[in-house]
Amino acid sequence: MESTFEGLYNLKELSLTGNRIEHIDKDTFTYTMPLEVLSLSKNNLTISTEKNVKKRLTMYISPLENLWKLRILDLSHNNISVYCDDWISLNSFKLNLSYNYITSLPPVVSYRNDVEVDLRYNNIQQVKPPINRLSSAEAKFLMDHNPYRCDCNFYHFIRNYKLGIKTFRIDIEAAECAQPPALKGVKLVNLQLEVLTCDVDCQTGGIIKYPSNDSNCKCILNEFRGRIEMFCNYLPDVYPKLPQQLNSTYLKLRYFTNVPLLPSEVKIVDFSSLNLTQPPIANSVVLNLTNNYLTKAPLELFQRNCSVYLSNNPFDCTCWGKDNVLALNAFQNLIPDYKNLTCSNGIYVSNTVVEQLCAVRNSIIIGLSLGTFVILFVICTIIGIKYTTELRIILRQFGLWRGNIVGGEVYDAFVSFTHQDEDFVREKLLPMLEKGKPPLKICVHYRDWVIGDYIPAQISRSVDQSRYTIIVLSRNFVESMWGRMEFRTAHAKDRVIILMLEDLSADKSLDPELRAYISMKTYVKADDPLVWERLRDAVLRRRRKTLNQTS
Repeated sequence: MESTFEGLYNLKELSLTGNRIEHIDKDTFTYTMPLEVLSLSKNNLTISTEKNVKKRLTMYISPLENLWKLRILDLSHNNISVYCDDWISLNSFKLNLSYNYITSLPPVVSYRNDVEVDLRYNNIQQVKPPINRLSSAEAKFLMDHNPYRCDCNFYHFIRNYKLGIKTFRIDIEAAECAQPPALKGVKLVNLQLEVLTCDVDCQTGGIIKYPSNDSNCKCILNEFRGRIEMFCNYLPDVYPKLPQQLNSTYLKLRYFTNVPLLPSEVKIVDFSSLNLTQPPIANSVVLNLTNNYLTKAPLELFQRNCSVYLSNNPFDCTCWGKDNVLALNAFQNLIPDYKNLTCSNGIYVSNTVVEQLCAVRNSIIIGLSLGTFVILFVICTIIGIKYTTELRIILRQFGLWRGNIVGGEVYDAFVSFTHQDEDFVREKLLPMLEKGKPPLKICVHYRDWVIGDYIPAQISRSVDQSRYTIIVLSRNFVESMWGRMEFRTAHAKDRVIILMLEDLSADKSLDPELRAYISMKTYVKADDPLVWERLRDAVLRRRRKTLNQTS
């Protein structure tokens, strides 16, 4: 009431702390104009104000407007939600409004010097001080511990704060973001400008509090980059209208698609990290194709005047892919990140010398060819040594090997056998050797010896007139006196070929000389699938040193 403090004309300090005051009448402090310190903290004040509208400027006047000598006003721990203009019209003034419900700074054009306002623990979500005069440089605001919403509306304040562009002093060293959830707990002084974004409607471009339910796109206003960013699964049908302060639209697609003609405000389409092996088709737009699997230069995009980001792609820079290097070098003016382009081997494209690519390939080819030749030569040599007889047999069958026949012997071979084995010789051995390819001339005693001649002489003559003596070795032969004689005669001239009808190599009853020969020399076994080819090869060879032993 007006008469509450009547007569207290010299009152300078007044404390009404800790009462239950809810309302102050506008005439309450009519008689206390000299008052310098007033504490109304820890009450239930809402501060009844008068709203004056002058020249389209809204002003809130409190019941304390006549206390023009106030130096300290404590209104903390109340229910105040409106900031009154008369509170900041005084010099050297300290105002404590902490622990109230104020949501913003007052909409005034200037502040007096030496003003300090404590706005900690209020409900301020944004800082939009309308201060634009240097005379307010001394005004100070304490603004920690408010539930700040760190989005695009905070961008200019944080940018100016970081740049040191301040028209008043502000203390936010301990202030933290409360929203959005991704930035909760981040201090304002540590905010990066690029994270101060807002969700916008993907059709109108207007700021919305919550993301839209559009299943195809999510749209974000990013003032730091000067654009609206669209994150879409596929190309959208409608594009948001750009706010005045922005100049472009950025489109990030999550799935591969070709890009037709787009609105002029769409400056960049992002296809990064989609595991692409082929580029899309587009016209006159900036494309981000980084972090994909492109191995060839996107020539068609260059020809369509597209600017393309291409770093972190495994381009083929071998001799076979030298055209890629040539194309990337030729169109480097259309590749903003050209200096970061690398080949599949990790070498920078800009450091790749095309002339050296094929030199490396040729060296590799020559080296591989030589290595292959050496390996094949070694393999063929080993095969030739190990399978000499078989190779000669094959070549003879095709008429490519004529043998090593030398000398003027009458017969190719003299066959020594006992009469018990005559059927084998007559029915198998002679037909196979005399009618084979090439046919051999064979001497056998029942056909070629002269009747009545001395047998030892006939044996000696047959051995001398034959290139080799084929011993048909069997147990009957071992027991034959004439057989042993024929063996010794042939053995003396080093012209023996053993054809073993049965395995006698371990038979201790063998003649010692014959047993020693078998243990040291090779022989042919009658059950060998190549028995006749081996015998023919042995007869036609000049020497017997490589005749293979079969088991």
